[in-house]
Amino acid sequence: MSDYMFMLESHLSSEQSRVVADVQAVAVHANVNVFLTGGAMRDMLGGFPIRELDFTVEGPAIKLSKTIAQKSRAQLLRVDEERKQVLLQFPGGVNASIAMARLEKYAKPGAKPQVQPATIHEDLRGRDFTINSIALSLNPASRGSSWILTTESAISSIKSCARSRITRSTTTPFACCGCSVFR
Repeated sequence: MSDYMFMLESHLSSEQSRVVADVQAVAVHANVNVFLTGGAMRDMLGGFPIRELDFTVEGPAIKLSKTIAQKSRAQLLRVDEERKQVLLQFPGGVNASIAMARLEKYAKPGAKPQVQPATIHEDLRGRDFTINSIALSLNPASRGSSWILTTESAISSIKSCARSRITRSTTTPFACCGCSVFR
């Protein structure tokens, strides 16, 4: 087991651990690559309690989410057909987001994005902040491997959180979707 998996497991509640196991099991059965991404990774690496679970899959996120909801008795809170993302609430009050790894292209600033499937690497490169450009593989063949867009800047961003400094990974999301600044 990698140090990242040990770190993850030591930061998860028992309910969150059950959700990670459920998502991983359904993804393996569907032959879909799944990664823990975004805020969960940021919180874990920063030494903070994990508040919510964000998963990114290389495949049909909505279909996978519906299967997970059925098997885990989770409730679908929101389905974003455009961005291929689902928000679930699991028994025990655990919230999780499951999104398709994607590329978003904007015809013009403020326009709705054209979304297309992508690899985890392409997805991470398109994220708004380096602090959100981190993924941990939950796949059996590479479990615990981490993909970090720019290791130095992502880790530096996590350390800078204490000083309220966050760096952006690209200018594109700001030009096309300024709302990401407020998250």
